[in-house]
Amino acid sequence: PSSDEVEAVEAEAPVEVVKSKAIVTTDELDERLARLASHLSAGNDRFLRIDIDKVDDLLHLASELTSERNKVHRLYLDIRSKLQKRESRIFEELLDKQAQFLEHLRDDVMSIRMVPLRDLFQRFPRLVRDLARLMDKQVVFEMEGEATELDKKLVDKLADPLVHLLRNAVDHGVEEPAERLRLGKDAIGRISLSASHRGHATRIELRDDGRGIDCEKVRKRLVEMGLLSEEAAAALLPEEVFAYLFRAGVSTRDMATEISGRGVGLDVVKEQVEHLNGTVM
Repeated sequence: PSSDEVEAVEAEAPVEVVKSKAIVTTDELDERLARLASHLSAGNDRFLRIDIDKVDDLLHLASELTSERNKVHRLYLDIRSKLQKRESRIFEELLDKQAQFLEHLRDDVMSIRMVPLRDLFQRFPRLVRDLARLMDKQVVFEMEGEATELDKKLVDKLADPLVHLLRNAVDHGVEEPAERLRLGKDAIGRISLSASHRGHATRIELRDDGRGIDCEKVRKRLVEMGLLSEEAAAALLPEEVFAYLFRAGVSTRDMATEISGRGVGLDVVKEQVEHLNGTVM
């Protein structure tokens, strides 16, 4: 139940008794307590905690059933010419129904694995606030799309790469208040984290209104590190420059800080996201 529902039930019972000083029998009190308990438990009996491994077993079983159904379908194709028209039609109807049931079973099992990103996202406001305080910066953190659902195992593995990116956004991205004012910006920086479904994919987007990436500084660092010649670095397109930031050891910072090290992070982010069949853009 919602907090409003609980408050309404609580106000309905003991508060009225105290104010009116009415005499309440034991049976009436038991009835009111029973109603309160009913409200508090409403809906909870509709949910179960399920081990994710058991859900994986169900998904595996659905896949095995689909495989066996396909074997039966191939057998039917081999003997179809020997069946009467009515028998063939019945066989096809049965196979079609099997396919539909198996598809529904797989979709239902997959939906059990889906959880909202809310629990993951709610870890981050305090992280951003503490990082901003440590860096003596002012940051407003906004979130959108927390109700977007994703596979439970993917959600658990997204925490580390998102933490890396948020740390970089606060440390590398958002400028200090004095610098922002010199640039004509609001002293308070903004970082936003959003999630949405795009077809069969889930898009998680992290933005900040900071200085952005200085392509010339990255080109200079690539030359200093001996990764490219000056001519090759100068010829890089902006998207090619950005791609180099995801190589281990590449950073535009002259020294490591408590928040983010020299190049440690973005290569790990790319590796972790790609391991989840995702893409960093």
